[in-house]
Amino acid sequence: MPLFRRPVRIRWWIFAFTLAFPTLSYIQRLSVQDLAGTVMPALHVSQLQIGWLATSFTAAYALAQIPDGIVCTPRRG
Repeated sequence: MPLFRRPVRIRWWIFAFTLAFPTLSYIQRLSVQDLAGTVMPALHVSQLQIGWLATSFTAAYALAQIPDGIVCTPRRG
């Protein structure tokens, strides 16, 4: 086993995930609203139900930020 190992580039993985997850969330949130014209007749849902779907996705995303903030906040002391 070598004495010195190559350093892990963890900060670049953190940066990639920090960029990738909000981008994915943004695309998912907009795709529901963009595809509403196609999805509504196919699934027999109303515009109000599509609105509830978009609202529930946003609410779930916002609620998930609470435990994320608790887990990822650095502790002092």
